[in-house]
Amino acid sequence: MLLRVLDTKSFTRLGGNENLTVDFQVIAATNRNIGGAVLKTEFRADLYYCSEKTLKFFMIFSLPR
Repeated sequence: MLLRVLDTKSFTRLGGNENLTVDFQVIAATNRNIGGAVLKTEFRADLYYCSEKTLKFFMIFSLPR
């Protein structure tokens, strides 16, 4: 369901008949290498490749304290 909403930017409420269109941004963070996790089957490949075409990735590096 989440992949469909990300792809089509629309959904139908539970028990509803009306198709609603939404405009949103998803912000997510991790300290893991997601590409490596996909190769080790620790992260779903369909989520990774779906988000790769619709989301922008960038690395943030911070110095240890």
